[in-house]
Amino acid sequence: MDSPVTAPWARCTPTSSVPPGWPMPISVMPSAKSAVSTTAVATLPEAQLVSATHEPVSRTNTTGCMLPAARSRNSAPTALASEALGDDLDLRSTTLNRGAELGEGTFWSNTLSDLRQENYVVYTPNTSVTPIVTYGDYTTATSTVSAAAKRLEEQGLRVVAGINGDYYDTLNGAPLGTVMTGGVLRVASASNYAVGFRADGTAILGAPALAMQVKSANTSFSIAAVNQVRYSYGGIYLYTYDFNARRSTGTNAAGYDVVCSAVDGRLSIGETLTLTVDEILPEATDTAVPEGKYVLTANLLSGEENLALLRALAVGDTLTVTVRAADEGWNDVDYMIGALYQLVENGVVCKGLEAGAAPRTAIGQKADGSLVLYTIDGRRKGYSIGASLTQVAQRMIELGCVTALSLDGGGSTTLCVTLPEDGNAGVYNTPSEGSLRAVTNHIFLVASNEPTGTLDHIALRTESGRVLAGAQVLLRAAAIDTNYLPMDKEVSIASDRGSVRTDELGNTVLTAPKTAGTVTVGAKVGGKYTTAELRVIETPDEIRLGKSGTLTELRVSPGASVELTAQAYQNHLSLLAQNSCFTWTTEGGVGTVDENGVFTAAGHAAYGSLTVRAGETTRTIPVYVTSDPLVLLDGFEGEQTFLTQNTNKSFVRFGAASARWDYTAGHAPENAEELLLSVERTYAVPSGYDRVTLWVYGDGQRETLALTTDAGETNAAVIDFTGWQQLTFTLPDKAASITGFALRLPSALSGTLYLDQLVAAREGMSDTAAPEIAVSLSEDGTALTGKVFDAVDGGSLATLRVTLDGKALSFTYDHQTGALHAALPAADGKAHRIAVIAGDASGSLARTGLSITPSELSAAFPDTDGHWANAAVSFLKASGVTTGDDLGNFNPDSPITRQEFAVLLCRWLAPAQDTSSVELPFADNGSIADWAKDGVRAMYALGVTKGSYDGYGRLCFLPTATISRQEALTMLGRLLELGYAAPEWSFTDSDAIADWARGHINTLCAIGALSGYADGGIHPTEPITRAQVAATLFSMT
Repeated sequence: MDSPVTAPWARCTPTSSVPPGWPMPISVMPSAKSAVSTTAVATLPEAQLVSATHEPVSRTNTTGCMLPAARSRNSAPTALASEALGDDLDLRSTTLNRGAELGEGTFWSNTLSDLRQENYVVYTPNTSVTPIVTYGDYTTATSTVSAAAKRLEEQGLRVVAGINGDYYDTLNGAPLGTVMTGGVLRVASASNYAVGFRADGTAILGAPALAMQVKSANTSFSIAAVNQVRYSYGGIYLYTYDFNARRSTGTNAAGYDVVCSAVDGRLSIGETLTLTVDEILPEATDTAVPEGKYVLTANLLSGEENLALLRALAVGDTLTVTVRAADEGWNDVDYMIGALYQLVENGVVCKGLEAGAAPRTAIGQKADGSLVLYTIDGRRKGYSIGASLTQVAQRMIELGCVTALSLDGGGSTTLCVTLPEDGNAGVYNTPSEGSLRAVTNHIFLVASNEPTGTLDHIALRTESGRVLAGAQVLLRAAAIDTNYLPMDKEVSIASDRGSVRTDELGNTVLTAPKTAGTVTVGAKVGGKYTTAELRVIETPDEIRLGKSGTLTELRVSPGASVELTAQAYQNHLSLLAQNSCFTWTTEGGVGTVDENGVFTAAGHAAYGSLTVRAGETTRTIPVYVTSDPLVLLDGFEGEQTFLTQNTNKSFVRFGAASARWDYTAGHAPENAEELLLSVERTYAVPSGYDRVTLWVYGDGQRETLALTTDAGETNAAVIDFTGWQQLTFTLPDKAASITGFALRLPSALSGTLYLDQLVAAREGMSDTAAPEIAVSLSEDGTALTGKVFDAVDGGSLATLRVTLDGKALSFTYDHQTGALHAALPAADGKAHRIAVIAGDASGSLARTGLSITPSELSAAFPDTDGHWANAAVSFLKASGVTTGDDLGNFNPDSPITRQEFAVLLCRWLAPAQDTSSVELPFADNGSIADWAKDGVRAMYALGVTKGSYDGYGRLCFLPTATISRQEALTMLGRLLELGYAAPEWSFTDSDAIADWARGHINTLCAIGALSGYADGGIHPTEPITRAQVAATLFSMT
């Protein structure tokens, strides 16, 4: 197949004059944000157009940078095939710098009926652009690729491109493989693959198989690893100043430590480091490692063989440390980074690779020594579904690689580039989590940022290469010097069709013509010029509505206004268009819609339709103007009669419980229509409601689920998915009640489904917003008053609770107005907490809490007098949750251990179930104190604490270890109901929050139980203090 790396930006030979007839430019001043200046020209005569070798621009990435687009094609293009990824829809390339080409590909998977989007950089080794490896201030620090790029730019470098690096332990940030920078090993492992970079830009990929040896006058031994987490069974480790933030070994178990000073040499492959023993620490933890010092250590439980080797050393001994690789080709590398899997070896796909489509990052080497820094986005339906490691390996071979390694993927996958006309790097791909993940290390291509002042060529970019007729298209052009840097020179831009203008913000904008065809854009400066083409589509294949393109019906309240969004698609790819490119109409008296897609509903109930047109293509959706609420039939929160109540939050969609359906069929059905299993449940269907929705956690076994009614069965839904999905069942005419659930199996199967949130609805009804709560205390503190209302359900709430100190409080509620009133007991001089929880039929929850804190509240303990958390601690003490230590103190600013935290939670939660017989699965059960075991059992039984695996697959609880803020907040979040809307992140260090903690921290923020520090951060990896735990529990009460 054709290589996706095609021609770079078009370059034209210098001429003494511009072709005759070039229009007079309209001068535009450069913006303050860019050194690039452009001039708009109305039209460019056809006689002056030059045949374009430049690839036009196609889409906008997450940073708003305009990206290069597809080759111009006919309306029914012949797809090129990639055996790895599918049909080629769009292949593009851009020259970023000397020897660095940005490639992009969009593919259509006929198997999965979805898109795949790849972005990569092909690098030809040279001394102008060189590869380097970076990490944070220490090797276990994590930072985003964009943050690392900014640091390089602050050092005066131009970041040509960068990708995320090695796999790492998300609990502590430790990379799994080797790291070398500046010729010095910062992390070293005897296992795993790696890529090494030399000063001339060349690279070596493979398994270095490092052998690390220590010798003294009377002993010698091997080093298991450098700056990696020490295990009791792992041998002898070496630590340097680079390991962690504390500049220590980071060990929490006793070990035999030998502290040394460097005498000569450095820790590098093929070289010798000479050390002198300074100090022997026979039983040490977390030993300090100042700069220039080294610590050899073995866990005291690692075996007498390891300990004897270290005990043979004495203060004053001279040691030599050598590192040898299996191949001498590693000896002259200056930078190295680890990789967990090899994808391609000798041009052949490696076997046994991980299955499943996901975002991926890889690096490969071609036979000529050039490198491919590769990413493919994933987990975004309609944009890119990702690829398996085998597919990535196949694709790397298609791109010419003979060797390839897998770097960390998933939410870590990131590609940053500096586009020709830009001064700084920006994120070029679309990370799967919607935000950048902080990772342990990175690979960058860097170059000089010193301008030469000599014009070399023009970079011309259009916002998209595929546009709808009449679209407004941003144009950017820059003069590029011989060092591939943008110059402060005015560039003139013109087109052969449509019109070019300068808008009020100083941008150069092309208004595409109203008719289909090709538009050629030309740019000139200093006697050089270039062109680019874009394709105008008048009648697209498809029109979609909504920002995600999934709006199929519209339900609004009388008089409400909604700003709609239309999208046009051709050959599965979106076209650049604004709402004004479409024609909008309504029917049925439902309201009006203007030329920009703003719909205003009629002031009364109505049913009709809204139609959007582009050329001969139309899209029509039904419109309902109504204020009828959704009706919750069953939230499955109580005990189940025919099904099993599930309280494992991993299988709950809303609230605190769901229904579990364990099914089994001992024989295969005679035909696919045989009813094998059914459950009887009766629900009355509200008058006028014609459908129900049900959330189902599927097992992907392709069984079919339907509802039975008194008028027959509903449509059947195929359970061909895993995880949660909302299913819609249309009720038969005249159905007055639902009588149960029917499950048909295609073969003899056993499995489990989970059911949640059964809701009656009408066509077009939807509700994604939580109820709004606005309450306050009366001035005398004797009453709680306010309003609780849902935008769709109004006052017909599925859930409404008011609690005082966690116990139900009587209240009155007006369903018509949403007015809420609750009488409060008389003041007693103690701290109290009021909470209002509201939920709508869709399962969305909202919560507001108020604190009652007397002005003269006495100190709960001597050391909380005047402390900011005294009210919270006083509440917990009065509730019997905490009693203080043996000296009568609370120690508010001290870290809390994991077993102390479990006991505190158990007392606060006061679970009703008896958990004394629960067997704990932790390998370190014997380390849990007797006074803490009941609390740990209770929290484990409730799924609040789950433990963590060490490097050898053992599940541990680590009872005496401190607990970080994100670990504690995760455990607290597991106590809450599900369904609270997740607010947008506002913490300055949100990138440092682990993926497994984000959802729970979101929930705590949503209920107002979590704010952050004064510096705007949340400090997720710092130990949580006893005061912080008390304050959070008080807020959650």
